[in-house]
Amino acid sequence: MKNDSCHANLKISIITAVYNRESIILDALSSLSDQNYEFIEHIIVDGASSDNTIGVIKDNLFSNRVSIVTGN
Repeated sequence: MKNDSCHANLKISIITAVYNRESIILDALSSLSDQNYEFIEHIIVDGASSDNTIGVIKDNLFSNRVSIVTGN
């Protein structure tokens, strides 16, 4: 049987590319916050949205697992 102990703390990175999606980005943030695996990071790459996408993200950061990269 294979020893899986080396896989116990693997980090999972979720990358979400977004542009002008203030109406649906909260769904992605909520989905991430519902995950109970400890080693997840969520990287949101915004393509210089002109709507309130960044505002929605900043107002709804559920954890410190979220990083925002903007195109501004």
